[in-house]
This record gives sequence, structure tokens and C-alpha cells, in this order.
Amino acid sequence: MTRKQLIAELRRMGVTRVFNRPLSYCTKDELEYVFNQVSSGEKPHLSFSQISLYQKCPRQFYYRYIRGIKIPPPGSAVVGKATHKAIEVDLKTALKEGKHESWSVIEDIYALTFKEEKEKAVWDNEKPDEAFKQGRDVLKIYANKHLPKIEPETVEEKFEIPLPSLGSNLVGIIDLVDSTKTIIEHKTTTRSYPESKISNAQLFIYAMVKNLKKIGFNVLVRRKNPTVQILRGEVKEEDIYRTLADILHVANCIYLLSFPPAQQGTWICSPKWCGYWEICRSELQNEVKELLEEEINYLKTYKTKEV
Repeated sequence: MTRKQLIAELRRMGVTRVFNRPLSYCTKDELEYVFNQVSSGEKPHLSFSQISLYQKCPRQFYYRYIRGIKIPPPGSAVVGKATHKAIEVDLKTALKEGKHESWSVIEDIYALTFKEEKEKAVWDNEKPDEAFKQGRDVLKIYANKHLPKIEPETVEEKFEIPLPSLGSNLVGIIDLVDSTKTIIEHKTTTRSYPESKISNAQLFIYAMVKNLKKIGFNVLVRRKNPTVQILRGEVKEEDIYRTLADILHVANCIYLLSFPPAQQGTWICSPKWCGYWEICRSELQNEVKELLEEEINYLKTYKTKEV
């Protein structure tokens, strides 16, 4: 569809603003993004993953969520997804039946999920077989020593709350709320988390949604000597205000069409960690040539005089 047709269709669907801007102010990419969301039954929304990605690199957010360009996940994400799925199935069984799954069931779910996702990922220097074993080893420790002690109240709870001031909804999925009213997120990593990690926007958002104070990470650290790290903390009122401020500023930057690249030299702005590296460099170069032609010519002349 043309841009004009997209505007007409969105208006017919009852959508009058995109990222809190009138439709006539929006690019075709943005209109298509929201049209696809609404057509699939979704509403324009923000999630923690979107907010987090924007804060790391607005340009990556632009490619992923505005342009809709998806890149293969890293191999570490496959291990994380497989362990997460196995834990999810166990906790849902405990919630429904009052008992946890056996290790053999948990292991089978982990292995099946890993197999399904393995070929979709980019493994770089990590070997899939080694990563599989590390993930399974730490999952076994968690399944034997920690899972049996958990009494879940909710598992994989989806939420969607309106943000009227931003013209959007806030959405997410909460891993676990246990019987102690603690919001817990499961993570699988290759390094232990620092204690400061408990001050985390994801947990603060979920605490705000559930109106609970206690939060935590259960971290499955996969390495030669695997370990499970339990981090716990409490949410303060200022944490909620800071989190709302983060959401507000990200939404406002999207409203202003502000998608600058991350600072050069930072870890995220590198071919190793950014799947959009090539397209970003190419497009940024073309943008500069088009928008800053006079400045480029001046700099060339200036350098020539200096020499």
C-alpha cells in the first residue's frame, strides 16, 4: 500500500496517532509497522525489551521495530530459551498439579527446544555441543536443588496496561511470582551477575504492574563449574519513578524520530555484537552525504589547506 492508503486504512481501523504523532507526520515504515500490529489484533505498545534495546542503541531499535528487520539470534540465546522453556513447563505443572516434573522430563524439554532452535542461531566462536552440555549441567543443578522449593502463584503471566499519556500500551510477560509474593526472572548466562544487577528496569516494571515490592533473579551460570545465583531485592518508590521516566523518555525520543547510532567504540557498536552493523554503516554514510554535503566539502578543503 502507498503511504496515503495506509493512513486511510489506519483511520478506518480507528487509529489516529502513531507513537503519539498524527498519522500525517509519520513515515511509511512507521505506518506499516502499526498497520501490521493492528491487523494482527495487537495495539501499539512498548515492552521492556524494546525500551532496553532503545537505551542500548536507538538505531538498532529503528531497524528491528520500525523497519521490521530481524537478525538471527546468538547461540547463547538458544541455551537461554531452552533452559527457560524447561523451567516454564516444570513450574506450570507445579502450579496446576502441586508437584514438580522429574529431571528426565525437564531434560527432554531442554534438549528438544535446543534442537529446534539450534540451526536458527549464529554461533560465532562457541560450539553448539559444548553450549548444550553447559546449559544442561546447570539446569540439572537448578532442577534438583532449587525448583522443588518453589511454590508458584503465577507462571508466564502476560500483562497489557494502557499508558494514556504516551498513546501506547505497556506489555510484558512475568516469569514467576512465588508464594512469598516475590517477582522472579530466570536468566541463563556465562558470568555471574553483580549485586547491582538487582536494580533492574525489567523487575521494576513488573513490580509496578503487580504492585509488589519483592523482586529477584534466579541466574543459571553455565560454565566449566556451573552454579546457580540467587539475587533478591526490594523496590522503592523512587525506583518506580525512575522506571516511568525511562519509559517516558524512550517514548518521547521515538515520537521525535530520534534514532541515532550508539557511540563508536562501545561494545554494542561493533560487527561482533551488532547484526545491523553493515546496513547501519552504509545507510549512515549515505545520509551524511545527502544531508551534510556542504560540510563535507568544507572539511575536505580545510584539510587540504592545513596540509
